[in-house]
Amino acid sequence: MADLKQGTTVGGNEVLHTGNYNTANFPQFVGVTGSTGPKGDGGDQGIQGAKGDAGSAGDTGAAGAAGAKGDAGDAGAKGNTGSAGAAGAAGAKGNTGTAGAAGAAGAKGNTGAAGANGTNGARGLTGAAGSTGAAGPKGSTGSAGSAGATGPTGPQGIQGPAGEGGGGIEGVKRAFYNEKSNTIGFELENGQTIFMQRYDPIGKM
Repeated sequence: MADLKQGTTVGGNEVLHTGNYNTANFPQFVGVTGSTGPKGDGGDQGIQGAKGDAGSAGDTGAAGAAGAKGDAGDAGAKGNTGSAGAAGAAGAKGNTGTAGAAGAAGAKGNTGAAGANGTNGARGLTGAAGSTGAAGPKGSTGSAGSAGATGPTGPQGIQGPAGEGGGGIEGVKRAFYNEKSNTIGFELENGQTIFMQRYDPIGKM
């Protein structure tokens, strides 16, 4: 059989071989299916596979039934005496007994030493005021006092009006007193007004 290289052609057609033959592309070349042949002999036993990994532990089984009660053991040796227990609580107070008979009077004891003086007591309240005494005799008349010093001389008073026939202020229309300034005013016939300071050594009239 010739050994054809891939891509060899004959008359312009590619030569078919096991490398490029596909029955699906050439159905006209597929023959009728033959009858089934006899069953072949069984093959040799295969090699035993490797042992698998150990499975996970199963669930814990139910508890078994309780065993029969065993025979009683021999009595143990007597233990040592325990330590004394704590003292108990005091009992309730008993009832008071009846009073005994009075004893005989004892001999008189010696006189004790004098005690120390006590502190002074608080001061008493003030007593009520006594009644007023009788009036004493009239005293003798005292000697006359010395004369007082002479007071200062007051300012000179204003000049009085001129007597009849004299030369007084000419043309006085009216006179008036100003209490606030303590002055006397004179209104003249010519329309002028003059003021004089008033001096009254006795007091205001």
